[in-house]
This record gives sequence, structure tokens and C-alpha cells, in this order.
Amino acid sequence: SAKDASDARGLREQCSAESQAGMRDCLAQHVQASASKLSQAEAQARRQIDQWDEDAKYRAQAKALLDTARKSFTRYRSAHCAFSAA
Repeated sequence: SAKDASDARGLREQCSAESQAGMRDCLAQHVQASASKLSQAEAQARRQIDQWDEDAKYRAQAKALLDTARKSFTRYRSAHCAFSAA
């Protein structure tokens, strides 16, 4: 199920029915789908910030904080994936 695939163990179990190459392809498909969802969510957040009834400087600050959060999440995700792969 989608909930099971949301954690590393569930995703490995879901993709483990495949051959080694198939497992890599399965995981790559999930990575691509996840990246797409994240990109869509970030774009939605930016659109919402653009609609705020605030001065441009506050909208710019919010976008800068969103960028900082994205960079932090990217570092976390890379570290978590490296740990999970070990």
C-alpha cells in the first residue's frame, strides 16, 4: 500500500519482489515520483506565498526561509538515504 511504501522498510519490501536490476528500477521510480510530489508542493507553497496580503519584503523573506528549509531537507534526505543503504 502507499502507506507501507512511505517508509524505507516498506519500500524495500515492495520492491524486493523484483530482481536486483528490477529493484533498482522500482526504487528509482519511487524516487522520481517522490521528487515530483515534493517539487509540486514547493511550487504550491510559493504560489500561496505570492498571494499573501503582505509587503513584498515579507513574501521574499518567506520564500528565502522556504529555500533554506528545502536545502536542509535535501541534506537530511541524503544523509538518511546513505544511512539506510549502509
